[in-house]
Order: sequence, then structure tokens, then C-alpha cells
Amino acid sequence: MGKWTIAGYLVFVCAVCSCDHKPKDPHPPGPSIPRGDLPGMRAAGEIRVLLWKPEGREVPREGTSKAADVARFEALAQKIGAKVRFIYVDRRSELIPALREKKGDLVGTGLRADREVENISFSVPVRHVREVLVARKGAKKMPRRVEDLGKFKIFLPAQSGSQKTLEQTGQKLDIESTPENLDTDDILFSVGSGEYPLSATLSDRVEAYQAYRNDVRIALVLREKVPLAWAVRKESPQLLEAVNGFLYEHSLTTHRRFRYEGDIQEIKRRQVIRVGMLNNSVAYFIYRGQEIGFQFELAETLARRLDVRLEVVVPKRPVDLTRLLVENLADVVVVSPLPTDPHADRVIFSQPFSFADQVLIQNAGEEPITKLAQLDDRQVHVRRSSQYFETLQQVTKSVPRLKIVGADENLGTEDLIDMVGKKEIPLTVANSILLDVEKTYRNDIQGSLVFAKKKPLVFAVRRDSPKLISRINRFVLEDCSGARFAALYDKYFKASKRMVEVRTDALNASGAISPYDELARKYGTRYGIDWRLVLAQMYQESKFDPRAKSWAGAMGLLQVMPKTAAELGVEDPWDPESNIKAGVKYLSWLLMRFEPTLPMRQRIRFALASYNAGLGHVRDARRLARERGLNPNRWFGNVEKAIVLLEKRKYYKRTRHGYCRGTEPVQYVSRIQTKYDAYSRLK
Repeated sequence: MGKWTIAGYLVFVCAVCSCDHKPKDPHPPGPSIPRGDLPGMRAAGEIRVLLWKPEGREVPREGTSKAADVARFEALAQKIGAKVRFIYVDRRSELIPALREKKGDLVGTGLRADREVENISFSVPVRHVREVLVARKGAKKMPRRVEDLGKFKIFLPAQSGSQKTLEQTGQKLDIESTPENLDTDDILFSVGSGEYPLSATLSDRVEAYQAYRNDVRIALVLREKVPLAWAVRKESPQLLEAVNGFLYEHSLTTHRRFRYEGDIQEIKRRQVIRVGMLNNSVAYFIYRGQEIGFQFELAETLARRLDVRLEVVVPKRPVDLTRLLVENLADVVVVSPLPTDPHADRVIFSQPFSFADQVLIQNAGEEPITKLAQLDDRQVHVRRSSQYFETLQQVTKSVPRLKIVGADENLGTEDLIDMVGKKEIPLTVANSILLDVEKTYRNDIQGSLVFAKKKPLVFAVRRDSPKLISRINRFVLEDCSGARFAALYDKYFKASKRMVEVRTDALNASGAISPYDELARKYGTRYGIDWRLVLAQMYQESKFDPRAKSWAGAMGLLQVMPKTAAELGVEDPWDPESNIKAGVKYLSWLLMRFEPTLPMRQRIRFALASYNAGLGHVRDARRLARERGLNPNRWFGNVEKAIVLLEKRKYYKRTRHGYCRGTEPVQYVSRIQTKYDAYSRLK
């Protein structure tokens, strides 16, 4: 779809080997492993990425832009729960055959995706390039315009995509096929040496060739925008969905990778406060598409007091909370202070806003443990990085034969509680708040021995944020006591039928965001839209209510207008599947209305704004943004400012499409972005 902000994907590595012989491939292909789709790759523990590495060139080195591209594939592999193995081929023409022969699972070198390839599916485009006619540098005779093409012989590989482009010019052409054993670089070498007068290819391939030879030049641009994409076998639809989701997420969530320093002034300048918290039944979770949780609602209140937007940051592991602070990936985190925390000297803590006991957790069917002596020769499973590990070490002074078993650092305390309930481990330790929450919707666990009482729960910030911690302490004093705080506490920690239903539904094994996940996947895959974005838009439009109807007559889950439904051939827009199909198809159509050279995230935001306000109003706003010195190619902070001006007569009277309720698309895009952040973070 859009052009990526980090230009390009692995096309080749430009460092030329000084040796004459072919270097040994550090990742030899090895035997073919039957694996099919994503589950098989996860079972094998790896995803094999096919890349073009011209013969005699080195693989990417750390610190280079190409190494950054390799890191992107490693991030993809981590996202799908596997490791990456790179398999290099010497010729581009070998990539698709190697994929078909199952020597790899994914072609990571960008291939043209504007034509059908048998048994191959392409991802959403990773970028766009030009299709060009290439001549020898310094050649005196070369075509200056399309009408000149008939005067020259053009050499192309058989069944080249460029041949179709040339035929569409309507000119009488003299095209000769090159030998089958020649790759693009070989053909360009023949053009540069004067053997072939002209050839046609894609601009990225010319750039790759020119990195080590300077004997060809672009004579004529045949086509401005050709999509390049990754490729998978058609038998791997789950892998394709995962790849597309990764590309969407990587584009739409670049802000997660930004590192911001500064005190409260910087937070207000950005208009966002990033609060780190765990994803569990106490802190933060999603219920029917909505973000909720005790700590989440506290953080929302803090954000409102500061008049900024809340952005939740969830660490990969519980131990990483304070690391988010010191690495400038969060402004505030919610923790229980741990003296052994390696980052403790670089953070400062607020006044406590709550307290909890540390309690032994055991299976409900066992005799309760009430004395330390009963722990003799027993195993207790906790993470070594948790506050409970230190507590248990103190216990071993009285009970030397107590066995502390270090749990997987990726597991949360609620995961260990679940394992106790299922009798997978004998004992663990949790705070009393989490225990109370777990007991509201399960009856297979019990809390018995109390190890420590009233351990504080606090906010933490970097030591270089004294004004922020001062404001948070005032927040704790004013907002973390009294009737409102008590009501919030009771909502989450007092057993109620409603909260039991919420937690049981939100934390069920299926992990569904909504009842329409599978339909969102189905039509998201069909039209090249990340299913989590479809759900984020669906929540904003209807809160997953299939009978929702707007004042303007929009209907159903994605609020499809009657005229749009008719144009798309939808007979029953109230039917959830028909409505989702129509809405996703329409969003896909809107995406195609914007320049493919725009970054993907900008095209998506413009398309969402158009879905809400109309394509014409967004185009008016882009023109107005340009007039006012704003960037017409960026939504946030630029076009969104211009579209709000279309509510004023002095601005809208000069536009083609007139008045627009501009604040609506501004809120619409922002809320969908926030919701997508949440869904992509947890799914």
C-alpha cells in the first residue's frame, strides 16, 4: 500500500567481497522441511525468509541500513512466535521457484505485486517503485518519449512484466527475449557494455546495480507506481494474515518506538502521557473491544487531570516495567517497589495509592497452609525478578528446606495462579488484590499464609522528572481517596455478578476481541486490511452493535450508508457479514484513492477520515493544509488542523465541497488509532 518511512527492504547488500571465490553462505538451506502454514512453522520453531544476495556480496553487517531490514524480519518472527532463518539466493529469478519448492516460507525481497503469479500470494505492498527503460550511460541515441520506442530494439526476459507495460503503450515494438539463464543484473551489464541497446526493469533493480557499476542510466519512465511486496505460497493464508498484520502494525505504531525524555512540560507539548502497566485482570485488559482495568482507569483520570491523551505501554515481561522508564519508552509506570530492581537508582516513586499483602496461593482442594513450618520440603514457583522471590528468600532463613523454583520470566503472576488452580505447579505467591480479583471468577484456588502485609503500590517516573512526580503526588492525594476512589476500588475488587461476567468473558481461552473477529479476518484478508484495524473501526462506528443506526441513516456494524451499500451490491446491510464486507471493501477503495507513494500510515489515516467525513472534504483539507504551510501528506498535527477549519465559513466557502464538521473526523481517526494500538498490542 504505502511507501515505508524507512526506505526499502532487503534488495541486496552493497558491500563487494574482495575474494574471487563465492563466500560460504552462513545460513545454508539444508533439507526441505514440510510445514505448510503458520502452525507448522511455529512447530518447527522457525520461519525461513528467502532473500536475494547477489553472488560475491556479503550479508548485512550490524549497524547498516540493511541490518535494520534484517532486524525487521527478526521482529516479524518474534511476533509469530518463532525464530528467523535467512536463506540467500544468487539470482532474483530463483526466489519464487525456491518458495514453490518449499526451500523457504516467505520471500522478503520486494517483488512486483501488480500481476498474478501461480500459487503465490503477495502481502500488502511494502513500497512502490517506477518501471523504467534503461540505456547505456553516454549513449547518444535513446528514446526521449514513448512515441520513440518503435525505433529501438528492446531486450527483455521472457514473460517479463515490463513487456506487458510496453505493449500497453500502443506502439509497434521490436522486443527480443534474453536467454533464460540471464538475471536482471546480467541484462543490465549487457546494456552497460553496449551489447543490448535498451532494456526495461524496475527502478530499485537499477539502483541495486548502480551501487557497484555506473555504466547505465534511466532513459524513460514507463510507469510511475509499481507495488513491491513480500510473497508466500497460497497454501499459507495464516502466514499471509500474520505478515500483513505485522506490516500494518509496524507502520501504524511507529510512535511506540519513539523515545521521549523530559518532564511534565514535554508531556503536555506532546499531548500524550505514556503509562506502563501489566496486561492482567487487575491492571489492564480488553472487554468486548473496550480497554478497562483498575490501573487503566486511574491512569485515564491522571491523563484527564493533565489534559492529555493516555497511551498505555505494556511490557513484554513483568520485570521490564522500570526498564520502559529508563529507556524513555514510558513516562510513568505502576509498580510495587523492589529494592533489587536494577533500575531503582534511576527512578523516583510517588506516595502509595494502594497497599496489598503477599499471600501464599494453593489449590482450593488442599488443606490450608497456616504456618511456615508446613512449607518444609515444599516447592513454591515465582519469577526470580518478582518481589515475591526476595520475600521467599527471607522465609528460607526459617525454613531452609523450602524450595524456591524460578518461574519463566514471561509469565505473569495470574498465569502462575492459573497453573496452581490446574495443579500444574503446587504453590505460588501473589498480592492480595490480585488474589481477590482471581477469586471473583474462579473457585479452584485459595490464599492461605500471609508472608508480608501492606506492601505499597506506587507510580514511578524517571529521576529527571521532578515536576511530574510532584503532580502525581497531588493526584494521589486528591484522586486516590474518597468516595470516587472507593467506588472504583469496589468495582474491580469486590465480588459482583457483573464483574464476574466481565472477567470470565474478557479472559476466556479464545481471547476474542469481539463476536466478529473471524468475519473481520475473512474480509480483512480479502481486501488487504489488518483485521484488528477493522475491529477498531467497528468499535468506533457501532461498539459492535449490528443494529446500530446513525442520525444520517448509516447502518450496522461499520455504519454503511444506504447509497454506499447499493453501489457495492449489498442487499441486506443489517446482516453482519454483508455489512462488514461492504465496509471493508469501501475502506479499501478509499485507500486506493490516495497516492501510493504516501507512507502507509498516512494513507490509512486519510482513508479513515474520508470514511467518516467524505473523500472530497479530506481532499479540500489537504489543499488547505498546503496553503497554510502545513504538510498535506501528514494527518496528525497537519491535515487534521486544516479539516477543523472547514467548519468556518471563511475557509469552507473557498473549497469545492464546502462545509465539513471537521472535529468529527479528527476524533474519529484519533480514537481508532488508540483502539488499534490496544488491539495490536494484545493480539
